[in-house]
Amino acid sequence: MPVINIEDLTEKDKLKMEVDQLKKEVTLERMLILARHCQNPL
Repeated sequence: MPVINIEDLTEKDKLKMEVDQLKKEVTLERMLILARHCQNPL
């Protein structure tokens, strides 16, 4: 993976990277919740 110099990015690029990261985190959290629910059904 290439090294990215954050100072060289535009504000739009920084925000896009942040949104992409948050989307990944939400997806992982949903997967964890589903996995826990499958292991311990109500």
